[in-house]
Amino acid sequence: VERDGKHYRMVDTAGIRKKSTVYENIEYYSMVRGLRAIDRADVALLVVDASVGVTEQDQKVMGLAIERGCAIDRKREACMETVDRRLGVMAPWAQYLRISALTGRSVEKIWAMVDAAEKTRSQKISTSRLNTFLTDLREFGHTVVDGKRRLRMHYVTQTGVNPPTFTFFVNHSDLVNDTYQRYVENRMRSTFDFAGTPIRLFFRKKEQKDA
Repeated sequence: VERDGKHYRMVDTAGIRKKSTVYENIEYYSMVRGLRAIDRADVALLVVDASVGVTEQDQKVMGLAIERGCAIDRKREACMETVDRRLGVMAPWAQYLRISALTGRSVEKIWAMVDAAEKTRSQKISTSRLNTFLTDLREFGHTVVDGKRRLRMHYVTQTGVNPPTFTFFVNHSDLVNDTYQRYVENRMRSTFDFAGTPIRLFFRKKEQKDA
């Protein structure tokens, strides 16, 4: 599709069912093609049926998209309770949109959401902004302590895009647990605009030669 001078390639995948329900060859290959489409996608649109709400399989499909680094939009109608409960924990950064396939309500707004998600997924943060962020992070004082060892963040650099990827150089990388990593991600999201996209954080031990 060409819209406002910009080209889009849209892939409408077949529903991805539970493996236990995939009996026919055509269903199996539809599932494989769906996974391949997620692998190639810049932005994934997860469509939730308002009459059913978010299912366990919806959660699994969203997890696949996050693992593959897709920016994600969630389209909703009247099932916000299950969306918040089941998907909000997995990806609170994903954007919402109420649409109606019956009336066409708000369908046109999908384009703007896709553009915004793709933009944040491919963005680069300048070194100066990252240094300012790290200074603020240090001053806040929250860190990890194990006996006499205390985690210290030396510097951070962006090492990739699509999705944005950052490497933090620290004194003891083994001290970085899931809780602290979530804390750093939340601080980054409150500082920079990563709406609609996952981000990846890596923590590497700073060797003496790195100096």
